[in-house]
Formats: sequence, C-alpha cells, structure tokens
Amino acid sequence: MRTEYPLVFVPNKFCKPQYEYTVTEAKEYFEWFKQIKGKRLEVLTGFINRFSQDFFLNDFSPDSLRKLFHFFSHLFLKQDTLINDCGGDYYVRVKVPYETKEYTGTGSDKKELVLSTQAYNLKLTYDFFKEPDKLAVYDQNGKELYHTDMTATNGKQVIVIPIVGVTKLTFKITSEVQSSQWSFKAETE
Repeated sequence: MRTEYPLVFVPNKFCKPQYEYTVTEAKEYFEWFKQIKGKRLEVLTGFINRFSQDFFLNDFSPDSLRKLFHFFSHLFLKQDTLINDCGGDYYVRVKVPYETKEYTGTGSDKKELVLSTQAYNLKLTYDFFKEPDKLAVYDQNGKELYHTDMTATNGKQVIVIPIVGVTKLTFKITSEVQSSQWSFKAETE
C-alpha cells in the first residue's frame, strides 16, 4: 500500500538551491519556514495517527519523541519521481511498512509475528523443498487468512494476502515427516 504525504509548498522566490541563497534570502526562508511550523506538525501528526496503531500526540515529551522515532524507524521512503517545479505541491511516495521476518525449520512448527505498524498486505514467500508440508496463516483472532495444500514445492512460491486490521500473524507449519525442511519469509506492506 502506498500513500501520498504532502510535503511543503515552497514559494517561487525560494526556488533555487539553498547554497545559492544570499544572507537576506536565507533569513527570509528561515522566517517563512518557522511560520509554517504549526501546519507541518499538524500534517505529520495526522499522517502518523492514520497509519499507527497507537494514538500519537505531538507534545515533544520523551514518550512522544520515542513514538515518533519508532514510527519512522519502521518506515522506508521511496520517492518514485522527483517533482521539481517549485511553484507546486510536492509529494513523496511512502511505502508503509515495514516488517520482514524469515523463518526456517524442520517438521511441524508454529511462529508468530506481532505487527508494530498498520499493514495492508502480507507478501509470503515459501519453499517446502522435497517433503510435503502445509502452511496456514491466522490473524490475532484465530481466523484463517490463507493456507497451502499439503505439498512439496519445486522452488519458492509467492502469495500476497490482504491483512488490513491485523495486529498479529500466526504461521502454522504441518509436516508429515519430522525431518521435512521448510522456509518462508513474511513481508508486510
């Protein structure tokens, strides 16, 4: 899932590299930037509350700053195209999420993944190698979201599962043979 995050509308008079500013232009830019502080913080707080499971109050307390750090430490930015027309709105494409976990093992097993941010899809890459295995995925309420048949794979298989509103994933591997090897990677987005 991708979303647009409005950055900043930059007035035309500041549309040049900052290292080219005169002292007067730098002071004017700084004053303008301070004037829009409230709006920038409002947009930031709204964005975090839209995608975080915990309510975020931007009060600059140590707790709110930790939450801000935690939120952005799980976020990676991907800018598809640079919009460089200084008179217009700027957007960055933000890919929200975030969790990648790889599991390997033998025989029947159960693994859990608690999601720290709101995710929309689970990309599941799995390989059962030679012996037949079955992989089932459940949400925090025990509802089955996906399962494979009892099968062996000849190489990696990939499936994307919608997981809107899911806070915890449980992966259950069932093997007919305890020495059966398997691996899977769970990636949320």
